[in-house]
Amino acid sequence: NGFNIKIKLVKPGGFLPFPAQQFDCITICNVLFNLESKQANQLVYDSVRLLKPGGKVVVLTPSGTGNFKKLYKQFLPDLNPSVFLWFQATRSKGLAWNHKNLCYDLSQIYHLNYEKKEVFDGLGTLEIMSK
Repeated sequence: NGFNIKIKLVKPGGFLPFPAQQFDCITICNVLFNLESKQANQLVYDSVRLLKPGGKVVVLTPSGTGNFKKLYKQFLPDLNPSVFLWFQATRSKGLAWNHKNLCYDLSQIYHLNYEKKEVFDGLGTLEIMSK
């Protein structure tokens, strides 16, 4: 396929095995809300360490809110029930995550710009921390 891709397994709470300032953008999708606070802090800290100047860490988590039926009718009528199962399985942890405001707090500590918005008709939360 023309891509030189290597996959590296990192245990929760472990450092990301890359030199500092190597990435323009790091995405963390459906991960942080499943980690203990210490592990989430470490992952965000390490992600910030890896960013080039002007880089961004983009975090997507379930919000625990939103109107699932509206989203399903509008965008997902042909999908199987796994989307609903995902919504039910992540709802409580997603809601708890959004009340913690961990990314905001860490952006203040690391002197990053911070932006937060709802996506997917309120089912998801997108947080962007940038240098």
